[in-house]
Amino acid sequence: MGIIYEESTLLTLPVRERLNTCTSILKNDKDESLRCEAIWVVGNTANQCSDDKSIRSEVADLLEHVLKHDDNDIVKHEACFQLGEHRMREKIPALLEAAINDPSEIVRHEATEAFGLMKAVECKDMIKKIVEDPNFGVRQTAILVLKQLDRLEKARATNSV
Repeated sequence: MGIIYEESTLLTLPVRERLNTCTSILKNDKDESLRCEAIWVVGNTANQCSDDKSIRSEVADLLEHVLKHDDNDIVKHEACFQLGEHRMREKIPALLEAAINDPSEIVRHEATEAFGLMKAVECKDMIKKIVEDPNFGVRQTAILVLKQLDRLEKARATNSV
């Protein structure tokens, strides 16, 4: 019997082996629960290796791949969260695409929420378009994120005086 992977097992692997294993899981495994765990592991790895730009870039690319190609909405949702949580701003275009055009409201919601996590004030005009989303929850998320970003801008302006 081979290894049965789960988060704590994956986290014990050396970083390169861990990323290779998670990449294989995310691109090939049919078990969406395992793919979700692999997303959390790569997010943890990006945080653990925050000074290594190549690792962070590899993780960001992998999360973008999941966002664009996975067939499970929850898995894509988790990829959005990790992109936002780890402020992978280079993936803002992929998040914008998902926030506006993904068929799943849960993915659109989380992609929108990622802008708040990133403190992406430069995306406010695009987020204003999401306020028109047909799904009530996505609209609420866009309104909340816009308020967060407005408050952040006001705080920065006030505190810099």
